[in-house]
Amino acid sequence: MLICSHFSFANIPQNFRVELFRDVTSHLRVRGIFNWENQPATRVVTPWIQSYGCGSVNQFGEHSLSLEGHDGARANVDVTDMVPTTMSFQPPMGFCISFNAALTRSIESILYINSDENESLIFRPIDVYRFSLFNQIAYTNIDHRGSGYGRTLASQTVNGLIVGESNEVDRLVFAINGHGPSTVHQVTFATIVASIESTGARIRESNDGLEVHGLSNCYEQLLTRLPRLHYLLSDHQDPNAPATTRLVFHPEDYLVARESDDTVDVCDVNIGTDQPGTPLILSEHFIRRLGGVHFDYANRRIGFFDPL
Repeated sequence: MLICSHFSFANIPQNFRVELFRDVTSHLRVRGIFNWENQPATRVVTPWIQSYGCGSVNQFGEHSLSLEGHDGARANVDVTDMVPTTMSFQPPMGFCISFNAALTRSIESILYINSDENESLIFRPIDVYRFSLFNQIAYTNIDHRGSGYGRTLASQTVNGLIVGESNEVDRLVFAINGHGPSTVHQVTFATIVASIESTGARIRESNDGLEVHGLSNCYEQLLTRLPRLHYLLSDHQDPNAPATTRLVFHPEDYLVARESDDTVDVCDVNIGTDQPGTPLILSEHFIRRLGGVHFDYANRRIGFFDPL
């Protein structure tokens, strides 16, 4: 049992690696001991990881999460902004790593790693390039709201012909945890729908994107019909701004076959479309296909890389 009566956010060592786990609902979580207002803490908590839509860098207090690294060392991480001010003794339900999180006051960056189904966070990583394929990381800048900018397009899987290209630059947020679909611009989304409808299948909307019904061997048939999806990220919300990063995802990255009680297959297409006034979402369906994500707080940029 660990008793913590005092903590400092400055004690987080470099390359401090913490293993993550998925609960029964597949939510990504971290295990730690909650410390509040310098009180002795023995309560183990498992908040889920949040990478956008959370955090307040201007909220100050004395609430931390004591985490154990893979080498047995411990460090305290600031979770002040994830604890309700009216009930400060309650542990945080989420652990925020967004660009507006309180913990960004005490660390320069965090690295999310997805390797062989083992997920982890590395606090204050040194030489992040050694975790990436060919030492390559593609970065794009982040604005004051913690968002990036980008537009989407589709290309035919067989011949690479560009279709469904959006000329609008949208805000883009990055969710390494969550069950919602990745979203694309309406023009790109219409291309996906047309690809499915060309098979004669029926489409129903769902929380995960689209459900495809009435198509035998739907996975095999759609694999060659659905397009590759491109996210062209830029540093500015300007249609003429050059793309600094291109993320490309193949049909097998967002097409899922599932068992059905019927004799006809059912497939899920984990893609949705943006709504007016809302940002595009690059969700965990795509991010887990990558090797990792670098949240570079010091330089307000985010980087993506392929697995080794």
